[in-house]
Amino acid sequence: MPRVPLTQPSPTAGRGDRKVASRQYVTVILARRTKTRRLIGPTYGNASDWEMLEIPDDRGNPAIDEGGPPQVDGAEKRDRLTVGLGGLVLKRATAPAGITRWVDRHLHVILPVPAVATILVIIAFPLAYTGWLSLHKWVVSAFSRPSFIGVQNYAELLGGDPAFWASVARTLLFTVLAVTVQTFIGLGMALIFHREFPGRGLARTLMLLPMTATPAAVGLLWTMMMDPDLGVLNYFLSLVQIPKSLWLASPATVIPAVVLVDTWEWGPLIALFCMAGLAVIPAEPYEAARIDGASAWQQFRFITLPLLRPILVVAMLFRAIDALKTFDILYVMTQGGPARASETINIFAYLQAFHYFNMGYSSSILVVFLALVLGISLMLISVRRGNES
Repeated sequence: MPRVPLTQPSPTAGRGDRKVASRQYVTVILARRTKTRRLIGPTYGNASDWEMLEIPDDRGNPAIDEGGPPQVDGAEKRDRLTVGLGGLVLKRATAPAGITRWVDRHLHVILPVPAVATILVIIAFPLAYTGWLSLHKWVVSAFSRPSFIGVQNYAELLGGDPAFWASVARTLLFTVLAVTVQTFIGLGMALIFHREFPGRGLARTLMLLPMTATPAAVGLLWTMMMDPDLGVLNYFLSLVQIPKSLWLASPATVIPAVVLVDTWEWGPLIALFCMAGLAVIPAEPYEAARIDGASAWQQFRFITLPLLRPILVVAMLFRAIDALKTFDILYVMTQGGPARASETINIFAYLQAFHYFNMGYSSSILVVFLALVLGISLMLISVRRGNES
């Protein structure tokens, strides 16, 4: 579309010249509701977007007055954009007033609709499909269509599959160990980095670096470090005369070993929460406690910990939900072994779906797991609300 430059006329030009030039000088009056706004100055117009109407200059207004802008009557119709060019007027009508008012009244509903629709497509459909599939028997390797069997998958899962209940126990064990260890270590790191010391900013940055690493890469790195024969961890243990450990190769040590890796990566997250909480605790309670002769442990027990408890509970809630869903580090490091000693619910469902191709049974496992995660989350949220009250 052609763009028509509109320039201001020269005030020294003759009357005829100014009248011609005034067609290139734009005065815009935007009348919307009760507010009128005038924009004066050189601009550009898109000629194809406008309807040009020839209006006789019979209002008594000169096309231009001493080099000033042309005079345009401001009593224009509502919701119309009017551009006056001397004796020419360009008009472009907007939407009808009724539609505009309806949109304005319901704007708070119209704007979130695309986001809500996207969320429904991304989240609701997979959940619904998984629930539908859990009511069917579908073995992909048999090249057969899903057959409806009702709640038979759930009956078999909850009533007669010891492997499922063993995976539930391992999942809870891993979650409790990981959250407990990470809470203590994260709180300790926060207390250390809250103090002033040279290089504190660099130390905080280095502390947060493990969270930026990809969990699969972290798992591969620590798998090499925990190799019983060639791993560097056993070399360090030999330097201090500690017997070598089998780490991931022993059913007795595989869960603690994975908890160690998970703590290395996500312990700084709890430390970050705690540092944010410590930053907003006022200094006056500590000053009063020191005047009363309170020790450092008493200050921590009776001042720091009670004031930090709400934030600490929130951090534990986030980590508990995340630990329950841990899959990447566990699968990369152990694939559920040795002897199914690290087979959590996620690993169990994955093996059922993609090793044994039992999609219906795997879907029922995931539905039960979703209910388990929601139940634990609601319990932790109620604990947090109880602490706040």
